[in-house]
Amino acid sequence: MIFHVYEGIPEFNETATTYGDIQRAYNRMSNLYNCGELDFPAKIIIHKGTYPLTQPLHFNNKFPVSIEAFEDERPIISGATQITDWQPCQINGVSALRTVLPAEVKELPFFYVNGKMAQPARYPRKDLLRVTDI
Repeated sequence: MIFHVYEGIPEFNETATTYGDIQRAYNRMSNLYNCGELDFPAKIIIHKGTYPLTQPLHFNNKFPVSIEAFEDERPIISGATQITDWQPCQINGVSALRTVLPAEVKELPFFYVNGKMAQPARYPRKDLLRVTDI
C-alpha cells in the first residue's frame, strides 16, 4: 500500500491515500494495520516541499514501512523555527539586522541563513562582557 504526502494539502482535502502530513499518513497506515487491512509493502512517498515538524514523528515497530522521496524530488523535513521580520539597525555604529524571537525559541543551538549554518552575532566576540554599573 502506498500513501503520498504533498505539501500544503489541508486536512479536509486528504483522501484515503493522499495526505498533507507525514504523521497523519503513518497514523492512517497504523489504523489499517490494526484492522488487518494494510497491504504490504507499506510505503509513504513524500513529494517536494518543506514539511515543518512542531513535534517529533512517532512510529511504532508493529509493521515495516519505508518512507522515501518521490523519484528525483528532494522534500525537506524540518524541525526548525523560521525567524522572520528582520529589521535593519545600528549597534555601536555597525549596521546589523535584528528581530524578536518567537516565544517557543528558548535557545539557539543552530542558526542557518539561506540554508547555510551561520554564527549568531555576539558582543564581545570572546570572553564575557563585564558590567560594573547599571
